[in-house]
Amino acid sequence: MNPAADQRRRPLCAPIEPRYRNHIQNGLRALRAPFFSFFLNLAPVANIMALVGLSGPPQICLFTSRRRDGAQLSAEVCFKYMKSGPQEKLVVWRYFAVVLFCSSAPVYAIIWHPAGEPDLGAWTDRPDSNILGRWSSNATCVVVAPNWIITTRHQSTFPSTVRIGGASYVCHYRAEWTGGPGGNADIQLVRLTTTDGENPELVHYAGPYTGTDEVTQQVILGGYGDGRGAILQTGGLTYGYEWDNSTNTTLRFGTNRIEGAEDDSTSGSLTSNIIIADFDGLNEGQSTVYESTAADHDSGGGWFVPDAGGWKLAGLSRAVDVHYEPGHYGDPGYILYEAWFRNRENPLIKQPDYLDAVRVSSYADWILETINVEGDLTGDDWVDFADFAALAGYWRSDQCTEQNNWCGGADFAPPYGAVDYSDLAYLAQRWLTGWEY
Repeated sequence: MNPAADQRRRPLCAPIEPRYRNHIQNGLRALRAPFFSFFLNLAPVANIMALVGLSGPPQICLFTSRRRDGAQLSAEVCFKYMKSGPQEKLVVWRYFAVVLFCSSAPVYAIIWHPAGEPDLGAWTDRPDSNILGRWSSNATCVVVAPNWIITTRHQSTFPSTVRIGGASYVCHYRAEWTGGPGGNADIQLVRLTTTDGENPELVHYAGPYTGTDEVTQQVILGGYGDGRGAILQTGGLTYGYEWDNSTNTTLRFGTNRIEGAEDDSTSGSLTSNIIIADFDGLNEGQSTVYESTAADHDSGGGWFVPDAGGWKLAGLSRAVDVHYEPGHYGDPGYILYEAWFRNRENPLIKQPDYLDAVRVSSYADWILETINVEGDLTGDDWVDFADFAALAGYWRSDQCTEQNNWCGGADFAPPYGAVDYSDLAYLAQRWLTGWEY
C-alpha cells in the first residue's frame, strides 16, 4: 500500500525534544552560512527551528473480528469455533478442508518424521533462532527488518508485546501496514520498539524474497506450532502422527520443498497469493532430509530460502490439510488434529498432506516501501532533525561508495559519490514525513 501523503504525516509541535538538541546543534555547527541560507529557503522546511515531531502514543488500528462460538457459513467457507476459550477456525477450500492455525493455547513446534528429526544444536545451516518470535499465545512472527516483524492476520490477535530471543518488544499497529497493497491479504507488518521506547535494532532478520522462482526450491520451515504426538498406524503400518497439544514454547525448524504456487487463494475473508508444499514420507516423492509440516500455532511462521549467504523470507505459514474421524468428513465436530503422509485405510498408498504459505514475493514491494521511509537516516521511521544532523555529518564528502553505504545513506540523489545540495533537497522534500506509532 502506498499511503497518501497526509496519512504519512504527523503533527508538528513547537517544543524541541531534549533528545534532538544535540543533533540540531551538531548539525548546524557543521554548516556554512550559504548552506544554511539555502536550507531555510526550501519550502518544505519553513520555520524549521520551530517544527519538530514528537513521538505520540501508539495508535491502535481497528479490525473486524468475530470471536464467538458457533458457525458462520458462506458459499466458499465454513468455519466454527470449536472451543469457548481457544479459537480454532476450520476452512473448507477446493473440495478439501484446511485448518487455519488460530487456537490460542501455548505453542509447541514443527512436526517431523521420527527418523528425520534434526539436531538443532548441530544444524548450523539454517536461520538463526532469533529470526522468529512468539505472536501472542496462538501464532508465530518473523523478524523482517531490524525494527519490524511480519505475520499472518487470520489468528485475529493483536498483542501489545511479542517475545523474540527471550526479550519482550512493544507492538505498534497501523491500518496501512495490514493486508498488502490491496488491503485484503493474510499478511501484516508490525513496528517494534523496546519497552523503553527505543529502536530494537535486531541483528537477526530475513528480508522479503523478491524472486519469482520459488517453485522447486527447498525451504526451511520455522515456527512455534504443535509438535508430533502419537504415531498413527493401520495394520501395523504408519500413515501419520497426532499433533501434540502439550503446553510448551519450543521453537523448531524443518525442511520441505515448494511444489506449486497459486494467486488469489481465499481462506475465510482473506485472499492471498500462496506457495504450496506437501508432507511426503521420508525418501518418498520430493521429500527433504528433515521433511516437516506445519501445525496449529505455526501461523505466520517462516518459509526461508538461502540468498547470497544469508536467508530471505519466501512464505508465511497459512494452512494445512485437516482430517476427520471415519464417517464424518467435513463435520467440524469430528476434527482430528493430525498430520498424514499416507492413506489411513491403506497406508501402502502415498497421500501426503497439503500445506501452504502466503507468498511473500507477491508483497515484497509493499513490505520494502513500508519499512524503508525515504529520507530516514536514523531508522526511527521519521524524517527530522536527527536525519538532518546525520546528513550534515557527511556534508561535502566526495568519498561516498558502496563500501561505506554511500556515506551512511546520506548520498540520496544523483550525482552520486558526494553529499551535496541535491541530497539536502531530497531530505527537505520529505521533511517531517514518515510513520506515527
